[in-house]
Amino acid sequence: MPSVRKRTWETNGVAKEAWIVDYRDVTGKRRIKTCPTKKSADNFARALNTVHGHAPEPLSRTGAMEFIAPLPKGRREPGRVAIADAFRAAFPDRAPTTSTIAIHVFAEVPPAIAVADVDNLLKPVLDALSGVAYFDDTQISECLVRRIPAKERRLLIRLWSVPTELLVRGLPATPLLA
Repeated sequence: MPSVRKRTWETNGVAKEAWIVDYRDVTGKRRIKTCPTKKSADNFARALNTVHGHAPEPLSRTGAMEFIAPLPKGRREPGRVAIADAFRAAFPDRAPTTSTIAIHVFAEVPPAIAVADVDNLLKPVLDALSGVAYFDDTQISECLVRRIPAKERRLLIRLWSVPTELLVRGLPATPLLA
């Protein structure tokens, strides 16, 4: 289980602080990640919990690839194009990965609006990102879909690369996000 703690030090008479996440990687080696804020350290620790405390391999240098896309209305093609365009805008130089992927989709919708079942929220996202974020949706090993009451309609999408060692050991990458 990763631990988060504050680190303070002084450099040239100036007090500085950072947040440390202490964890073990896939091979069991102890690692420490330094984060500028408690929020970013907590986010990294939560990401570790998605794969049973082992560090997921980030698809970007900052950890999970996270972006916001419009929530499609129905199964129309423009909704899928908008999701792919949102990914390209967030990660313009990113080529599709060959890694095994864990995807988390948070659909933010106003409480009064009736929306599709959560399983119907996932399909347009998987199809839209196929060939853009990954080559084929057969690379997906884990999905989390959550509908959240909010003021505006949008999708928050997070992608991780699931380490092969976890798949071989049979450990599922079960999400424990709050």
